[in-house]
Amino acid sequence: MLTEKQFTHLVARADHCFPQLMDKMEQLHGDFPHWIWKQEELEWLVRQLPPVTDLPPRTEVLAIWALSPIGRKKRTLVIAKNTLFVVHKDAGCILRKLPKPYLHLEYDSLYTNALSQLLSQNGWGKTSTPDLSVPQDKKKSENFCGNWEAELLRRDPEMKKLPLAHRHYALFPVGSTSDTSRAVWLNPATIYEIKDGAKKYEATLIHTTYAMTFAVDISRRTLMHHLQLATVCHGYFRRSACDTPYNPQSSLSHFLGYESTPALDSVFQNLDVCHLPGRDGDFMELWKEEFGREYMRRMMG
Repeated sequence: MLTEKQFTHLVARADHCFPQLMDKMEQLHGDFPHWIWKQEELEWLVRQLPPVTDLPPRTEVLAIWALSPIGRKKRTLVIAKNTLFVVHKDAGCILRKLPKPYLHLEYDSLYTNALSQLLSQNGWGKTSTPDLSVPQDKKKSENFCGNWEAELLRRDPEMKKLPLAHRHYALFPVGSTSDTSRAVWLNPATIYEIKDGAKKYEATLIHTTYAMTFAVDISRRTLMHHLQLATVCHGYFRRSACDTPYNPQSSLSHFLGYESTPALDSVFQNLDVCHLPGRDGDFMELWKEEFGREYMRRMMG
């Protein structure tokens, strides 16, 4: 849990950065910052929200949380910078469309396969013992592809747990992504702190900069790894779309415009723009290769 001083600071920060969202939350429940949100509490919170069939174009998404369906109707809570939406769609359908206005493609198997290759070819992947800093070998060589990761991400059975990213923001998965009825995705820029439960059976708490705290059954270690990977992917797409000069030695947090928080300070430690994977345009080249392979499979099948 946060101390009273940290909590007061966080609420003041949320009031300043997310005034419209905070107003909406106050309308739904005046005591909302004091809650630790689990699935059942979120269901209770959003019962007053009128459902929508889709998100407004280019919505800045802070979190996506799948809700239990009503009959055959899928429902997903989307927390945006200015308000909340209950969308009558599966979380996977919402995620699929989010990159389209920015990359002109969808978050699907072609996207994840291309991103997986981009990361694995440049030394960014799943590791069994993440130290949340840039690998020492990678600092010495741009061609690092060795000891830091336990195995290449492209061989990782949890490859679907790759972040969704484009030049404006990223989302990283929390828990199951194969079961979209339980999908939870969070924006790395809004993570204030992640704390393991005091006891083994207690939930991990994710404190956000919009003063909501989520309780999840995923370890802090795993969440911090996914958080770091999301910031790296966000940085890659931001760099690829950057039309103004930038300093490769700039810190990645400054380049992305992320504010300092305890969680992000750990993630960005020793991480500069020059440590981002690949070169500009690499992702699209890999995506085109994946598209070509998929096209041939369909033609042959």
